[in-house]
Amino acid sequence: MTDNNTKKEAPPKRPQCAFFIYKQEVYQEVKDKNPGKKMTDITKIISEQYKKLTPVEQEVYEQKYKENKGQFEILKKEYEDKHGKIQNNRKKSKKGDAGAKDAKKSAKKKAKKMAMEMMMMNEKIFIKIQGSSYKILFLFFFFIQKIKKQMGGSKSKEIKQHAKVAFTDKELQVLEIFFELILTHDKLNGFITQKSMIPEFPENPDFAVKLYNWMRERSKNQQIDYTNFVITLELLLKEQQDYYLSDYKFRNLEKFELFALISLGCLDTEKESINRFQVSYSQGSQVIKELLNMYYFAKEITNSQKNDLAARSVANQIFDQRASLPFNSFIASTKQQLIYANKMCKQYFTRKFLDPTVTYSVPKLNMPSIILNDQVLALLQMSSPDFYKIKSLEMRFSTSVNYDDFEMLTEVVVESQQSLLFIFRNREDESQNDTFQQQIFGAYISVDPMLESHYIRRQQKDPMGILYSQQDQVSFYFGDDKSFLFSLLPKFQMFSSTFDAKSKACFAYLNSRGFNLKVPQPYGLGFGGDAKGNFRIWIDENLKGNQANRVNNQCDLTYENGYILEPHIEYLIVIIIQNPIKLSSIEIWAVTFDEPAIKEEKPQEL
Repeated sequence: MTDNNTKKEAPPKRPQCAFFIYKQEVYQEVKDKNPGKKMTDITKIISEQYKKLTPVEQEVYEQKYKENKGQFEILKKEYEDKHGKIQNNRKKSKKGDAGAKDAKKSAKKKAKKMAMEMMMMNEKIFIKIQGSSYKILFLFFFFIQKIKKQMGGSKSKEIKQHAKVAFTDKELQVLEIFFELILTHDKLNGFITQKSMIPEFPENPDFAVKLYNWMRERSKNQQIDYTNFVITLELLLKEQQDYYLSDYKFRNLEKFELFALISLGCLDTEKESINRFQVSYSQGSQVIKELLNMYYFAKEITNSQKNDLAARSVANQIFDQRASLPFNSFIASTKQQLIYANKMCKQYFTRKFLDPTVTYSVPKLNMPSIILNDQVLALLQMSSPDFYKIKSLEMRFSTSVNYDDFEMLTEVVVESQQSLLFIFRNREDESQNDTFQQQIFGAYISVDPMLESHYIRRQQKDPMGILYSQQDQVSFYFGDDKSFLFSLLPKFQMFSSTFDAKSKACFAYLNSRGFNLKVPQPYGLGFGGDAKGNFRIWIDENLKGNQANRVNNQCDLTYENGYILEPHIEYLIVIIIQNPIKLSSIEIWAVTFDEPAIKEEKPQEL
């Protein structure tokens, strides 16, 4: 009989399996050979080592396990004879953990349901935060309850009592709730802090810091409370004629100009000081990069996506080897290149602060590209009216250039009844790793999907034979006046159509030996030119090894003039100071546009 005051002895521990015996034996050795590795990584290494042991070597550890198990059975019997059967605490623990997980899951579900019920008061607010954590959802439930009891929000009500504002009651309610959301990240005496802004801008964290500094500079006592929050956002969200509270000094600035001032960290308020502000090349590149990052809305940008080549290519064109530009010149040049910059900024701020139902995105690629990325697509989308409407791109042709690729390229173009995006990459020196040693250029050819071939196009578009001569009619001219040429590297430039009904236009041209034409004409792919055999860009049927491939031919009557590549580059296969310039890859993408929404007609009431 045991003494009740004596502490009950612990039951014997179960023996370790063969693998854990091996692990215990080699753990320190493996750890010393892999400094800095986590315990889980070391265990994986040991596991791989154990699997590679021969059956004879593994048997040594299996034998040790059997010996330990035999000893355990003896100790177990002695223990149970004294204290009864050993309790299986492992199962009990797992059951308890499962119960805790179920309870936590149930609490989350309940919190989400409560939040959703309240969010139905304002669908836009719910969309805004539906990706947030359950904790944030529950906090919002609390805030909305509070605001509801206070008849639409005391802060918004106080603003409207003292001044006329550009925002509606519903918009003020959304802004007040968003203000409370920002404060959940961090706050100081009820004011927004720099730390509280950053989580709301995962796609542009640096811009979030600069926006905070800009808002703080324009706030009374340099503290961003709800009133100052509304005043500064009026500039970013409303049109000039609607301003009531904002600083009059900024009333004439467009949304992109405001965005650029914030991105540049310019805190000047006087018009003369802003006009004198000098924008350096690196600053200009950063403005454009943050502008393109808007397309990643609410998504953290990974290292693989932190590619500023697109921004640098625009900056190369704008600065043109100059170290800096006055602010006004920088804005004018950027808007000339990126015609939708102002519209994009307005959509970005509206979606960020006021209306999450505003949507925009770059075209989706059906497969990876060695040339295109989201920044390049955003750049093209912000520069072209037709490209702005594209929903997706489907790869039809991709190759590192070979001699026999032209027939395949011809087949792709002939069979396609969609607009096409052609991308060409050219390298000056394959041994150089600097991306700016390569040139990337291309053409977007808009095609009427209702026309099945160039013969039908000739008959329907040119029944009188005005555009093409009798000899031209048998060759493959295609495209329309929405087409354009462009250069991506080293400078971003776009050359729009200058189509004139009185001139012979050559948006794009294709001729293959498989066409069996009666009248001999050059075999290859051409863009621009005078429709007399001269082309702005010419890709010969012998894609590789033929010095007929050329670019920058100044004979164009179809597109805006200018050098697509550097002025010294004319032929795509030639030796210049022992640096071979050659066409290295081609991609062709078929375009799918966004279908316009069809409004449903409401049935008439009887």
